[in-house]
Amino acid sequence: MKKSYILLSVISATLLLAACGPNQAEVAAMVEAQVAEAAAGTIEAMPTATAQPTLTANPTLTPPPTLAPAATRTPAPTLTPRPTYTPYPTPTPLPTETATTTPTPRPTVVAQGSPSGTGSTSGFNAAFIVYTENLMYEIAAALEPSFTAFNNIASSIDYTVDCQAFITAYDQFVTSLAPPVTTADPQIQSAYSLYQTAVGIFSNAVMGWVDGCREAVVTGETKEISNQAWQLISAERIRAYDLLQQARGLLE
Repeated sequence: MKKSYILLSVISATLLLAACGPNQAEVAAMVEAQVAEAAAGTIEAMPTATAQPTLTANPTLTPPPTLAPAATRTPAPTLTPRPTYTPYPTPTPLPTETATTTPTPRPTVVAQGSPSGTGSTSGFNAAFIVYTENLMYEIAAALEPSFTAFNNIASSIDYTVDCQAFITAYDQFVTSLAPPVTTADPQIQSAYSLYQTAVGIFSNAVMGWVDGCREAVVTGETKEISNQAWQLISAERIRAYDLLQQARGLLE
């Protein structure tokens, strides 16, 4: 900026001298020298041009990867046919209730006396075995829980024991025990042995209820039997019944 100002001042002075002085050639030479000096200073003051940076070469284009061939399509598995529908079985109709049969009348039994006494075979026969079976049934029935059923399905259970009926049937059962037989007939002897075994099995099963029910009859107390106790008595009665059936077969 300073060099340009000097140059303008020189030019202005030169023009002024040219106008006033007579020697035109000297003035022109002086002007040319001063212009050259000012130009040289101006050029020197100009900044050196910065070389342009070397251009970075573009990266080599990477070719796209070779496409893998499409996988061979796996055919869908053959569908398994659905199983043939099995129709529900036709419901079995509920059995028709069988009319209650009239119980077989108990046979008249000759008084037997004590089981340890000497007796005859007149009262120990097939009819007596049936009578004993009926008494055992009545004793067990007094202990058996009662069921209230709806559509043949138990909806409630009453475990109350009928102590009065139990004691009545039990006392009759004990007083009707048959004494030992006196005959030498092996069939009758075998039948009596089966009878004694059956009576012992059943008596042991129900013995625990005798005293308790006698007391309940007097005091008016209510007794109940557990399902487990009843199942045991029921199983023992069936064992005794099977033996009595064998004895009956020998006597008929």
